[in-house]
Order: sequence, then C-alpha cells, then structure tokens
Amino acid sequence: VVTIGHAMVEQGHFAAPDIQQKTDELMESRDKLHSTWDDRQAYLEQLYNQQAFLRDANQLRNYSTSQEAYLKSSDHGDTVDHVEKLIKKHEAFENLLASQEPKLEALKDYGSQLMKEKHFDEDGINATLIDVTNRRANIKDMSSRRKQQLSDSLLYTQFCRDAAEAESWME
Repeated sequence: VVTIGHAMVEQGHFAAPDIQQKTDELMESRDKLHSTWDDRQAYLEQLYNQQAFLRDANQLRNYSTSQEAYLKSSDHGDTVDHVEKLIKKHEAFENLLASQEPKLEALKDYGSQLMKEKHFDEDGINATLIDVTNRRANIKDMSSRRKQQLSDSLLYTQFCRDAAEAESWME
C-alpha cells in the first residue's frame, strides 16, 4: 500500500497531499506496531529467562531439601561394621554433593548475567541466588559435621569393641 501511495504521489496524482498524509500515517502506525512488538518480544524473552533460572534454582532447592533430611540423621552406627557402611554412604553423598557444584556455579553465572542485563525481576533473582547459595553452603557445613561425627563414632565403636575383647580375655 505504501509503495503504491508513493508511486501515486510521484506521478502527480490530484490527491497527492492526502495520499502522502495517509502513507505517512500508515508508516507511523507500522513503526509503532513494530516497536510494540519488539518491546513485547523483549519482555517475553525476559519471562522465558526468568522461568529457566527459576527451574534451575528449584532443582537445586529440591536437592537441598532431600540432602538436608539425610544430614539430619542421628544414626551414627552402633558397631564398627555399621559405622564403616555409614562412612562409605557419606563418602558417596560427598561425591554427589561435589558433582552438583557446577550446577550451582552455572546458576550463579546465569543469575549474574540476568541482573547485569537489568532483568525486570532483578531483586527476585538476587534473593533466589542468595537463598540457594546459603542453603548449599549450609549443606556443606552439615556434611562436614556429619563426616566428623561418623569419624568420632568409628573411634568410639572401635574402642568399645577393643574394650569388650580385652574384658573377654580377662575373664
């Protein structure tokens, strides 16, 4: 339509001023439509990025919840064999924990990138990063304590076993 309008104006059509005005109005409307579409597309991309970030953050939160439950266990074993099994289980847990570290780093990088780009939910992203990072640090601390408790329990059960063996020799 715009091309035809320009051609009519160039050919000296008797309604050239009206055609030029309508062509200009059409171009202005088209520019507004494109601008609105570009704004909408940018907003939708930010929503998509937010959902991808929250998906990854929720995955780490879910891992954290189950790992916190494991670490709150009060079972430290009552025999040397039992404690050794618990120590092996805890070593496997620590390996799993270490394997999830890159996911946390990727989440931090992604969140930082979104905040750097002035994402509309910058405050929410920052709060989520702080929450997930703090929970993961807490899990590492709890894991360290659990490892120490199991080590202490192993020493204690070995002592009890050796003491019982010594008593049986004395009888």
